[in-house]
Amino acid sequence: MTHRVGCAIAITPAKIPNPRAPAPQSISHPRAPAPPPPPPRPSPQSSPTLFDLLASSAAIPADLRGPQPWRPSCKRSRTSRTSKAEQTPDTLDAAIVAKLRAAAGLANLETKKYKLAACKFLETGPELGSNYSEVIAPQDVAVYGALCALASFDHLELKSKVIDNINFRNFLELVPEVRELVNDFYANRYGSCLEHLEKLKPNLLLDIHLREHLETLYNDIRHKAIVQYTIPFISVDLNTMASAFKSSVSMLEKELAALITENKIQARIDFHNKILCARHADQRNATFLQARSLFVVSFVSRYRRNIRVFI
Repeated sequence: MTHRVGCAIAITPAKIPNPRAPAPQSISHPRAPAPPPPPPRPSPQSSPTLFDLLASSAAIPADLRGPQPWRPSCKRSRTSRTSKAEQTPDTLDAAIVAKLRAAAGLANLETKKYKLAACKFLETGPELGSNYSEVIAPQDVAVYGALCALASFDHLELKSKVIDNINFRNFLELVPEVRELVNDFYANRYGSCLEHLEKLKPNLLLDIHLREHLETLYNDIRHKAIVQYTIPFISVDLNTMASAFKSSVSMLEKELAALITENKIQARIDFHNKILCARHADQRNATFLQARSLFVVSFVSRYRRNIRVFI
């Protein structure tokens, strides 16, 4: 490398890097410490279910609950444990037996076995009282038992198992609206019964045990009322029937058509004249015509035989 200074030229040696010299170290700036890892998220825990409450309560003794913990993994096992406890009623207190009956009713209601649920609620004794209010109250026994019975019992069963049941009558007295709708249904006052049901519906939709089954129970009760309404008649005017059920004729026709398709009503619909005609009347007429034809054939054959004898 050369530098000019005035007129003289000065030569300075170029800097040659020394291969043995250590490599220059880069200046490292201190880094901020890394944030600690987030704590592990806890596994989501499901809220306690009906069967957790049943298992943890005093309704089922510890020696009858089976292996712990009791989890609702299988619907069939939900009712088997209460059934096992119910098999030894002599060794249990009356209040415990009443709790078992109510618990079995709730378990059958959860599995949509409405007739079995109704039987269990109807067998619940008055000893239940308020001793099981963390799971079911006496008023709930009346509501659940009545609705399940109306949806699944026939006319005779409703009379013998519900209306004439003294123990269950004590529960019905706690809820007069439910008592009235049961009496209206049995007395064939279906319009009044359905009105009571509609008034109770907003509160029942808030019920923790009943809300998932309410639409099914209401539909079953209404369809059973329609079927029972048509049984005594040979023909029914659809306008009169629609007013009895607080419905329009078009909606009633759809319900009747569905029930006829499901073979729950033996009838046919005259859409032009708005009349429901029972099929058993046609069968009765056919039987009469068949009997008359047999009589005519028998009479003619006997007449011919007598004529031959005289000849």
